[in-house]
Amino acid sequence: MRWLPLIAFSPLVMVGGCISVHEGNAAASREEITAHFRRQLHAEALELTAEGRDQFAGSGRNQTGPFTIRVKREHDRINFEGVYTGSVQGGFNGTWIWSREFHAFPGYRQHTSSQEDTFNTF
Repeated sequence: MRWLPLIAFSPLVMVGGCISVHEGNAAASREEITAHFRRQLHAEALELTAEGRDQFAGSGRNQTGPFTIRVKREHDRINFEGVYTGSVQGGFNGTWIWSREFHAFPGYRQHTSSQEDTFNTF
């Protein structure tokens, strides 16, 4: 008899255990954006500071040399543009789109992930 309450409430526990994750550029923190650009640019160092809610600027260094970078978030898209400031002439720009959805219900699982990077040098 003492198992009866546990059995009676088990459907509520199962429904309450549902997982729903929605991530993407629209909610990415400054630290997540910085980490992504460090990996993408192979940067030894990169620091971004917020210039507004959806705008960042900073400087860094990779094997090509020191650079400055400006980043602007527009909904689910992050646009960036950088210029090398050392002896190397040129720069880079592009777009980063990232989103992930994960839903898990008892007996049902869905995973959607997309990432699009465009990177141009000039």
